[in-house]
Amino acid sequence: MEYNLKIYETNATLSNFRNFPSINIKITKTNKKDYPQPGYEYLADVDYSFWSPDYPMAPCRKTGHGKTRDEAVNMAIRFTFPEESDKYPNNQVFITDSNSDYKNAFFTDGNGNHLDYEKAKTIISNNSSLKNNH
Repeated sequence: MEYNLKIYETNATLSNFRNFPSINIKITKTNKKDYPQPGYEYLADVDYSFWSPDYPMAPCRKTGHGKTRDEAVNMAIRFTFPEESDKYPNNQVFITDSNSDYKNAFFTDGNGNHLDYEKAKTIISNNSSLKNNH
């Protein structure tokens, strides 16, 4: 996965990733009461969910955590885009607003085109590695 990443004090920006719009990542200091994991000082939340044929059930978005801002951001990217690879062309991978009701959301494919949930779901289903292995 090729992209540009800029990390600041309270956010990070992932750009030039396929033809998706810039992806923002919010960085916060952990609150030991809310996130008691020892050693983790930062949390990173991605503002988009990623959907690929390797993860066909639903779009994926995860929070990253780390001892540093960089570690938290890189973990959030790795967890949110776990199945990102060049094996799928741009028209078979999607992002959508992470807070959206997916069935009513618009999805942006790797070419920058917008599709509704049903169209994106059909493309994901038709190209799913689970479907193609059975």
